[in-house]
Amino acid sequence: MTEQEQRAKVIAEAKAWLRTPFHHAARLKGIGADCETFICEVFSAAGLFTAQNIPYVPSQWFLNTKEELYLNYLSKYAAEYVPGVALVSRPAGANSGAGQPAAEDGGATQPQPGDIICVKHRWVYSHGAIVVAWPKVIHCFPPCVMESHAHYNPAFASREVKFFNPWGLAADQRGSAQISGQGVRP
Repeated sequence: MTEQEQRAKVIAEAKAWLRTPFHHAARLKGIGADCETFICEVFSAAGLFTAQNIPYVPSQWFLNTKEELYLNYLSKYAAEYVPGVALVSRPAGANSGAGQPAAEDGGATQPQPGDIICVKHRWVYSHGAIVVAWPKVIHCFPPCVMESHAHYNPAFASREVKFFNPWGLAADQRGSAQISGQGVRP
């Protein structure tokens, strides 16, 4: 399956979760999810990685820490990049060298369907969404999984954001075959 076909599969799966109620730590389509479990289950269903053993974390963990748990966790499975500028952390040997401008290697110069956006709330990046067609995203935020415009939705508007490309790491560099260890739930 090509990357474009995988991206389309991710978007189709994310859309199948629309209107699933927000429920912290849940991970069942149509029943409940939070922003982390939603993203993990979508990518698992699309065959990019499996979403198992996500440890429980209190629902308001981000209010009491300055440790970037969400970003540290996500960086194991996706490469951070700056839209229109350059990849921030591309491992050696993946497409081209680390820090090379995305435009030079045919990479995305703007967020692509299936990329992940992380948003800073309070002190840390603690909310994530899947890009549908920038600036439209699908995310799980009370009351449910919804499609939003990132420029206008208060969960995103006027906040610091970071972008991640799940295809930016080679499959053998995406952490283990399972999502395990230190995970956090926004």
